[in-house]
Amino acid sequence: SNIIVWNEIPNGMIDGTNVVFTTKYNPLSSEKVLVFVNGVLQEKENDADYTLTGNVITFNAPPEIGSKVLVTYSKG
Repeated sequence: SNIIVWNEIPNGMIDGTNVVFTTKYNPLSSEKVLVFVNGVLQEKENDADYTLTGNVITFNAPPEIGSKVLVTYSKG
């Protein structure tokens, strides 16, 4: 059965230079991941804002200091 992880704060420093964040679990499908920075949904299509490999989110640009990063995803 699928379990939805809602609004997880991924592990990673928000220091204005770090672009790598990790979720606690591996998402079931990269197509069912929602990444938000300061409430704005980030675009994954064509790697517009970030890439996802396993449970590692790599942003194309680092979140600014004071930003809030949240991830919602399905885990197996």
